[in-house]
Amino acid sequence: MSVSAVVPPFYKYAFTYFDPIVTAWAAYMDFATPQTVVDSFIPNTPRNPDLDMFFQQTAGYMLGLSFLQAVLLRSTSELKIWNVLQYATLIIDAFHLYSLHWGLSRQGRLDPGQWRGEDWGCVLITVIATVYRLAFVLGIGFRAANRNVKIS
Repeated sequence: MSVSAVVPPFYKYAFTYFDPIVTAWAAYMDFATPQTVVDSFIPNTPRNPDLDMFFQQTAGYMLGLSFLQAVLLRSTSELKIWNVLQYATLIIDAFHLYSLHWGLSRQGRLDPGQWRGEDWGCVLITVIATVYRLAFVLGIGFRAANRNVKIS
């Protein structure tokens, strides 16, 4: 049975197109425009170039994840691998949401009425991706017979 026959089309598109594009874009932003990243998360804060190594490391991790999202899922016939990658990405999503909450709290900007476009974009993209990723690992949208199928 092919991946297409088992994995609902929404998930296939989200995990093999949307996720890698968003992740690669984040990597580009971390590597090429660190001041924009700083402004996005901590308004009116000058970037410290001595800390660029952290942005570069994050960009590398994001590119690695983007590669796995774009290539691994297209090259495996095992639904178990799809699940493992989504569980790992859920861990990343959870820490991303935690750090967003922590940062907004420290800035006194937890009230969504104080959020800027950058805040809304980051929170919404992460929450939406977390929800569909969680739905996938819970088997929502799968036919009962396909939830634990080994794709061949």
